[in-house]
Amino acid sequence: MNERVKAIISTLAVLVVQILALLGIKVEENSFVNAVAVIVSVAVSIYACWKNHNFTAEAAQAQELLDNLKGKNDA
Repeated sequence: MNERVKAIISTLAVLVVQILALLGIKVEENSFVNAVAVIVSVAVSIYACWKNHNFTAEAAQAQELLDNLKGKNDA
């Protein structure tokens, strides 16, 4: 994760912690920021894996067509 994304996540997490504090819910700021960062990292990893792999038959066919158009034949 680049520094800009980390800064945005951290800022948003701090705002959420402050709003929760106003509502009477106490949350440790560092733990919350770390939890949000982990959740975002996992979500991005899952998305990247899904985006870069052909999990469906349609995706495999589309990749085969693309490879043929680019001249990347296995034969």
